[in-house]
Order: sequence, then C-alpha cells, then structure tokens
Amino acid sequence: MQTVSFRNSEARGRNGWFRMASASLYAARGRINVDVVSKRAVGPGPVCLELSPEDATALAQAMLNHAQAVIHAPPAVRVAGPRRRKGSRSVRGRNADPIPGSNR
Repeated sequence: MQTVSFRNSEARGRNGWFRMASASLYAARGRINVDVVSKRAVGPGPVCLELSPEDATALAQAMLNHAQAVIHAPPAVRVAGPRRRKGSRSVRGRNADPIPGSNR
C-alpha cells in the first residue's frame, strides 16, 4: 500500500466538499483501489475508486496532462463585473433615477 499526503486539495464526498488529507493506493483482485480521506477519517474514505489498470493509467495520464497545463498557464486575471447588493434583482433598483423618456 502507498499513501499520498495532500496539502492544498479538496474532494467532494457524500456530505459535500472536504479538505483531503491523504489517499491510500493498493491493488486487490486485479484492480487499483484509491481511498481518499480527510483528517477526521474513520473507516473507509468518503471517496473510493476501484479502477482497472487501463482506466487507472488513463486517469493518471490525464491528470499529468492537466497538471502540466496548469503549471505552465499564465496567471488568471479576474475581471469584475457590476456588483449587485444581496437580494437586488437588477442593476436598476426601485430607488434608481427614472429612465429618460419613460413615464416613470
């Protein structure tokens, strides 16, 4: 069995998102098993994979490809749009100036 520790990764389990602490990898019955657990894990992890060797290889290759793309990608720039107050339905609220030419 091999264990991989995580520092800054998340997973989604049956109760929502959680911070992953580690994953255990082992082979059984011709399959590759991956159990992902949080720090509070008791028993089997909330995320369990049982992969064929071919599927595990394909997943590993896809993860490597995406990791390389993210590592070499330029930093993302977030462009902020108009901010709305919580609960507002539109940019022009009830107290907004009337629209020119309207009967309002």
